[in-house]
Amino acid sequence: MRFGVPRSNSSHGSSCSSVWKNTRVEKPPQSSSSGRHWTKVELAPDGRIALSHTGTEIGTGTSSGQAVACVRWLGRPADDLDMAVTAWPDLPVETSGDPQAMSQAEQDRLAMNPRWSPTDASASSASNSSYYFTHTTQEAARIVFRHGVWPAALAIWNDTTVGSGRARSQDIRPESVTWNDEHLTGPGLQPLSLSRLAREAHARGLVVGAVVHGFNRWQWASAEFMVDGVAVQAPVDALSIRYGEGASAAKRALATTPNRYQVLERRTVSFPPTQNNNAMVGYNTAVGTLAELAVDAATGKVALLTHHTILECGNMLVPDLVSSQIQGGTASGIGLALHEQLPLYEDGPGDGTWNFNRYHLPRGDEVAVWAQTTEVLPPLSDTESPKGMAEVVMIPIIAAILNGVAHAIGHRFRTLPVTPDQILEALG
Repeated sequence: MRFGVPRSNSSHGSSCSSVWKNTRVEKPPQSSSSGRHWTKVELAPDGRIALSHTGTEIGTGTSSGQAVACVRWLGRPADDLDMAVTAWPDLPVETSGDPQAMSQAEQDRLAMNPRWSPTDASASSASNSSYYFTHTTQEAARIVFRHGVWPAALAIWNDTTVGSGRARSQDIRPESVTWNDEHLTGPGLQPLSLSRLAREAHARGLVVGAVVHGFNRWQWASAEFMVDGVAVQAPVDALSIRYGEGASAAKRALATTPNRYQVLERRTVSFPPTQNNNAMVGYNTAVGTLAELAVDAATGKVALLTHHTILECGNMLVPDLVSSQIQGGTASGIGLALHEQLPLYEDGPGDGTWNFNRYHLPRGDEVAVWAQTTEVLPPLSDTESPKGMAEVVMIPIIAAILNGVAHAIGHRFRTLPVTPDQILEALG
């Protein structure tokens, strides 16, 4: 006796009652404490990129993702990474109060201090790196690009296009240039490697390093700073910059931190209103899963035949990591639905004798490893932010399996895992 879900609707006329069962979920709201971080991006004279971040690598690919996040503005991933940094002498930030409980009046009063932020840094969790961590990484890289790399590029192009008949570099805007094979290029202009741009930026004493602090309460705080004589509005609440080796004595005198950074006093600031603590999050990763399964009426065993996951997570930072997290998270969900069970109390895993010899993790043949498929939907635009997707992929496969079992045997289980003994009992 076989119950299942057909591969297509064309088999609806078969003798067994069957149908595709699916479910769709959105990533649940994260705590508003997820969005506050420090990041430093620094460009060496030889073009190497150094990245420091408060984010901690806990096996989610944070370090790889943040290295790749530098590509958008600097053309290549960071070369040197320093994660889980807790001391930030190059950008001191003062904090006080509870960001999730303070009144608007209290926030307005505290914000008059140009060094104040509602909080300093938040913990790392399974899926917050893609959105929250990337924001500060890309903002720091953007400051280095706009006030270091970009003016260096204009200087080189001005020197090399005189009388050449090419487009004048002063007519080129930052939004019209692109990174191609680690070279910055624009219409009618020669490609420039990051190493050449870094040498020029350092020689001219331009901005080659930036430390930023960001705060998010379902929207990012923003502030205005004077960066190398230019008024800049940025979605961060604190900023410090470092000038290149060729900086003038006047510029060098502005650097007061141990690593020669100038801490900028913000001119204005706009923190998200405290009322946002009552808002629902809008940084959702949507995922749905289709499952095909068969139930053996003689043994009660559930065989997962195929499953297909559809994911929407914005612009992926590292596609290979997204793929691996989909596969691993789906396998975890399958285990929770059908296999993973631990006894309570004294005989449970707390006695220290449990390991994989007693705890059943799903094997390859139990997760349809060679029959599973995935589809990652394209981002809405080239500038859409990446969104965290780690543990969320394990949720819909559980519901899809339970739906399929319920359809196959006519009984819906409300506890996990669904074991063969329970299925035989339900079949009577």
